[in-house]
Amino acid sequence: MKKLGTQATLICMAIILLILSVRPPSSEPRQPVKPGYPMPSVNLPSLDGKNVALNASQRKPLLIYFWASWCEPCRAETPDLIAFYERHKGDIGVYAVNVTSKDEPDSVRSFVRQYNVRFPVLLDERGEAAEQFRIVSIPTTYWIDAQGIIADRFIGQLTPQKLEEKLRSLRR
Repeated sequence: MKKLGTQATLICMAIILLILSVRPPSSEPRQPVKPGYPMPSVNLPSLDGKNVALNASQRKPLLIYFWASWCEPCRAETPDLIAFYERHKGDIGVYAVNVTSKDEPDSVRSFVRQYNVRFPVLLDERGEAAEQFRIVSIPTTYWIDAQGIIADRFIGQLTPQKLEEKLRSLRR
């Protein structure tokens, strides 16, 4: 009987230690999402159904653009982003991350057709990428260097001049 009591006590203690050692994700210290720090890694489906991993192993600079189809500044800057992409697609990866948790998939498809967007459009259906990148407003654009380090973040509508300036600074 004493042996059974000892085993039960050990099992209870093991369960308690296990419960205490498991922390919910929200209590884990989060790495800053700002210039000088590695970019968060995210996996998102593309509009055409493929899974795309955005992470520090891209080996070329990235422009990660958070947007929504109902966002007027996003609509206004889309032609400039398309022209930028066409000029520099060999030098920089351009990814448009639609904050689909705040948008409608049909609206996203319509937007992409209307503007003839040719760079990859990723769907953040659960808002996980927006949370990891700490998106508080759209449009928000992140510039990532070839080593996966955040070079800059810009909130608001980008001009063609700002797009070119940011790319030049990434090349230095």
